[in-house]
Amino acid sequence: MENWNKILTKTEAAYLAGFIDGEGCIHIKRRSKTNAPALVLSVSNTNKLVILWLCKLFNHTFHKRRLKNGTKDAYVFVVTGKKAGYILEQLLPYFKIKKDRAKLAIKFSKRIKGTGYKLTNKEVEIRLKFRSKIQELNRVSENRR
Repeated sequence: MENWNKILTKTEAAYLAGFIDGEGCIHIKRRSKTNAPALVLSVSNTNKLVILWLCKLFNHTFHKRRLKNGTKDAYVFVVTGKKAGYILEQLLPYFKIKKDRAKLAIKFSKRIKGTGYKLTNKEVEIRLKFRSKIQELNRVSENRR
């Protein structure tokens, strides 16, 4: 996709960092087929317009899901891997809450060589350490609410 190398304006980066601080999630999940750790950046909101703005900005798509209470739809923008790392690098100076998670995610993304290759056991172990650190930061943040 040609817009993944998009350079954000300071205004776009600051707005998006604030939005992710409040409505986003930076995490590392285990892929279902390979069990390999994978970087995920997601943003969810019931306001479709802001998610459409993200889609247009990065030439990407979104998906819709029903909220647990069943009253509204939420719109979700998700990027993974190097693409997520590239976006987070541009937002890093503007994060207030998720800066530490973003730093770890960026380091993780720099370890990604591409798709279609098998990770060594050592590389899986290293990536799982990143995952544990981000999970711990997420737990600490939840306890502060």
